[in-house]
Amino acid sequence: RRFVENSGSYPTLTSIRPLNKRKTNGLESFASQLKFSFKCDLRNKIRTAMIIAIPPLMAVAISLLTRFSHSDEYAYYSNPNIPAWLMMLLITAFFLGLVVSAHEFIFLRQFHRNEHIINDKSTSLSLAKITKYIVHSAIMSLMLTLPATLIEGNLFFFGKLFVINWLLTFCGCLTSMIISLFFRSISTVYLLIPIIVIPQMIFSGGLVQYDNFNQKFVKDSGMPLFANLMPIRWA
Repeated sequence: RRFVENSGSYPTLTSIRPLNKRKTNGLESFASQLKFSFKCDLRNKIRTAMIIAIPPLMAVAISLLTRFSHSDEYAYYSNPNIPAWLMMLLITAFFLGLVVSAHEFIFLRQFHRNEHIINDKSTSLSLAKITKYIVHSAIMSLMLTLPATLIEGNLFFFGKLFVINWLLTFCGCLTSMIISLFFRSISTVYLLIPIIVIPQMIFSGGLVQYDNFNQKFVKDSGMPLFANLMPIRWA
């Protein structure tokens, strides 16, 4: 009452202009979103440690355990564990991609939603996040592939394996990022990760050969029905 008596005139609802969406340069918006996204990741020390430290640790553990040959001196061509080593490396690459991007559209959801109301940046935001995970996938794949091939003694295979792991890690990033769009809790996304990884292992052809599958789930060509949908099968 005192405010109304002392204020004199004040704006009514009809005198307030609606908010107009401001159009910005797409390239500037993309650069801004990309810079902001990298800053958020660098401030999260756990994520930075995951991207830099976990891949080489996993590579060293997997490669040391599978470095074996029947001769006294290690020889790569007589190592019977190479198929298992390759399978574990591919699973690790895909799993790292799933874990590192599981939070993407959860933690800053309300921020991006408010920003979208003020200034439509949905396209630049999506492109920035995809670009960021292309870079993240390359770093993690390098840190995973290089120590593994050095220890296992097949550095000549580094180039092809790096590209395969890069694509597989990026595929995991995209998969987890899309899932995070539909859930509000990051714990829910993490619970779904095993449900995504286990079919990849089953239908990869590395653990169970396609000829040994239950024939009810195998096509006339001898290929299981869902095998062609699994990225690790192609990797």
